[in-house]
Amino acid sequence: MANLHIIRDLLTERGITLRNLAEQLGVTEQGLQKAIRTNSTKIETLEKIASLLNVSIGVFFETKGFTECDENTIMLPYIPIQARATFADSYSDTTEFPEQISMYKREGVDYNRVQVIEIDGDSMEPTLQSGAKVLLKKVDQGDWIYINSGVYVVVYDNRVSVKRIKENDLLLKGILKLHSDNSEGGHFIVKGDSIQGIYKVERVVDSIVR
Repeated sequence: MANLHIIRDLLTERGITLRNLAEQLGVTEQGLQKAIRTNSTKIETLEKIASLLNVSIGVFFETKGFTECDENTIMLPYIPIQARATFADSYSDTTEFPEQISMYKREGVDYNRVQVIEIDGDSMEPTLQSGAKVLLKKVDQGDWIYINSGVYVVVYDNRVSVKRIKENDLLLKGILKLHSDNSEGGHFIVKGDSIQGIYKVERVVDSIVR
């Protein structure tokens, strides 16, 4: 079943009103509100909405991804260090994270459509230490050109890399420059047509003390 409720989140992210979207679809605002409320519409309409909002139609069929164990703990999709290579080799828009990890549920954190990955190596120190576990949120492909700063997990050429994005030339030059926070790590360039997926690092959820 499609999840139409995320249409409101997508509209907010893009600064578009429900009325604007309804006009572009050729329906009334009330009709669109009802479709979202009842979570029901024709697949043709859903395809048009996806096109207008510049997202894959698959976005509306993604599950929330987490399981609440009790009032204090939650299970989240997870990639440990040893599973990275396999995950990258088989990556596609529908690839699921291979494992789950139990986490303490924090107040005020939105766990919808998030995943966890374990950091490997010291290239992002002191921001992220090797062995730290971080919360990720997938960036829709239509929004890649708008990324301008922050730490991201980039899947490209069947590799997984955690780096900081400072310069984004995907629109004009078709490239993305990835930087290490560790001064010895340097930076490198990734071609846009080799990028398979991008996830924004939202927060550290577990880290060792040094």
